[in-house]
Amino acid sequence: MWGRILGLVPYGLGFAPDNCLVLLGFGGPDLKGAWRYDLEALPGGQRAAGILGRITANLRANGVSAVAAAGYGPARLVTPVADRLRLAASSAGLRVVEVTRVEGARYWSYIRDGPLEGLPVEAPAAGYAATLGPVFPSRAALAAAIAPVAGSAGAVMAAATARAEQQVARLAAAGPPDSPGARQAVASAGIAAVTRAIGIYRDGGMLSGTEEIAWLAVLLADEWVLDDACARMEPGYALAHRRLWADVTSWARPGYVAAPASLLAFTALQSGAGALANVAIGRALSDKPGFPMAKALRKRVVDGPPLYHAAPVMTPQQVDHSHRHHARGPCPGTAVGSWR
Repeated sequence: MWGRILGLVPYGLGFAPDNCLVLLGFGGPDLKGAWRYDLEALPGGQRAAGILGRITANLRANGVSAVAAAGYGPARLVTPVADRLRLAASSAGLRVVEVTRVEGARYWSYIRDGPLEGLPVEAPAAGYAATLGPVFPSRAALAAAIAPVAGSAGAVMAAATARAEQQVARLAAAGPPDSPGARQAVASAGIAAVTRAIGIYRDGGMLSGTEEIAWLAVLLADEWVLDDACARMEPGYALAHRRLWADVTSWARPGYVAAPASLLAFTALQSGAGALANVAIGRALSDKPGFPMAKALRKRVVDGPPLYHAAPVMTPQQVDHSHRHHARGPCPGTAVGSWR
């Protein structure tokens, strides 16, 4: 059983763990959340006892009553942390389900007897693994997958972005500044672009050409368009949506990264890819430090219950009604705090 769970951990992280501690929190039979810590940051186990101290309140708020941990790496790194972690969990009143060390494709339990050569980590069935998303060889490789496109391709995208800005400006200039007509013209174009892109990716395709990606990225800067996109993030299509927003995040030019990166973070959390979500939130806040949706998602990651399979709190129809009947619609990401 534990070997099968360990086989799923890389899919939950989005990359193959190494020299790190993964802590799983359970409430009854349900997984309530997962946390990852670099083992190098816990020399000799000195800070291991503080791990649960920092998140005990969060664990209890989310209904966590039991924990399991897997340390990935050599015994000299894992064992001191594992020993202190078991004591810390017991002191916090949490039941310890399992504590193991994983190296290569085998694991060793610290609380159960087993063979000296360890037990095998069981890879999930191919069909099941295909539904969990890709596994990168390292966290650095995962971050590189959504890094900004650079070089000549980046220059082409910058030119396409400038043309998209001009097109949006012409749409907005169709009516008096800040008039309902001007707002609705931009929103209509944006919602059409979002809907088309979602359909392409749900069908297994991808956006082709910098013009289309630039157009979508620039339109997502409009609050109405972003709120509509949020409302269309149905959890059953989370992996397709992750591909979409990963592509747009990589290609988007500075000033237009925060919106698609925030959407990527939310869809990553919907599919349990917490590491990808954290990288995406970092990209969003680097682009726009105060971006509301990214800030709300970061707070939710730290303080709130997990967003696995979470549905948006608003429908596209409710978003439309809100923006049409208010001078300004809900701030991007306002609804994130109440997604559950």
